[in-house]
Amino acid sequence: MRTKFTLLTLLLVVSTVLSACVSVSPNTNLRTLGVNGQGQVIAAPDIAYISIGVHSEDANAAAAVAANNAQAQKVMDALKGMGVEDKDLQTTNFSIYPQDQYSP
Repeated sequence: MRTKFTLLTLLLVVSTVLSACVSVSPNTNLRTLGVNGQGQVIAAPDIAYISIGVHSEDANAAAAVAANNAQAQKVMDALKGMGVEDKDLQTTNFSIYPQDQYSP
């Protein structure tokens, strides 16, 4: 048992001494790659999406649609007056439905 302990201690001392003898030189050639970058883009906007709605209520559906069309046309005319072309204007939704009164 004592022989094993002595052998293990001797092995530990030898490995410690050997590891202390090995040194890493500070001039070791390390391969590194450094990259820095910066970017900036400046451009005038060429497109904008705007959603505009008009709302009309009337006891007669035809009258409500006529009032709605008149309001929508005023909006379209104002946009055209600001330089927006006809091809860039479109209607995406039209809804008509009754307003029910549930209270007595």
